Amino acid sequence: MKNLEISQFIHEYCRAFRPGNINEIIKYFHYPTTMLVNGMNIHVASSVELEPLLSSGLSDMKSKGFSYSKIQDLYIHSLSEKIAIVSASYIRFKSDDTALEEIAATYTIFKDSELGCGIVTIIAHELDKVIGK
Repeated sequence: MKNLEISQFIHEYCRAFRPGNINEIIKYFHYPTTMLVNGMNIHVASSVELEPLLSSGLSDMKSKGFSYSKIQDLYIHSLSEKIAIVSASYIRFKSDDTALEEIAATYTIFKDSELGCGIVTIIAHELDKVIGK
């Protein structure tokens, strides 16, 4: 995969990741998906399984004031024509554009010839663990 393609994919995912935008967010995943977040190892077989998890997580974030995210750092490691690792840090913002928090995650992206790019693994981690820094 080309870095530009992966960068565009991650930026689009970031723009989609907003409260109430579940149907758009789930389009950025390939299934099964694994999420290692908040000390949990979550395996999701389909968008039907992912939807309530995202809904619950985004509702919790919205109650804290979350509105949208912006990518702060983005490191792309293309491993083959179909696989890439992306490590990034984000700032989550409130609707008044004040910063809510900084977060980091590393993704495994897989490019399917029919479905295009999709996230197959998300690992949430500390900011200083972003791969590429």
